[in-house]
Amino acid sequence: MIAVHGWMINIGVMARKTVNKGDTGLVARTAINDNFTELYSLSEIPQYFVMTDGTTQWRIGVRNGKCIRDRTLTATGFDGVEDDDWENIIEES
Repeated sequence: MIAVHGWMINIGVMARKTVNKGDTGLVARTAINDNFTELYSLSEIPQYFVMTDGTTQWRIGVRNGKCIRDRTLTATGFDGVEDDDWENIIEES
């Protein structure tokens, strides 16, 4: 669970029900998509959402028409150079 602008959001909650012949992964992916939509709608800067686990910063957002997930590698973080200070984890159309 993370706090964003005073809202508490569950991230990565395990699915407790099954659909489609026991596909809990489908339920979990749907929950993640719902969480992303909720987080994105709360953003003051709609391109990215930045979160931290206390050590690493993570961001989700839209870049060049694609949904992306990035993480920092150094203290310079997202202010630095891609693949040196931060890296792209997922990029989906």
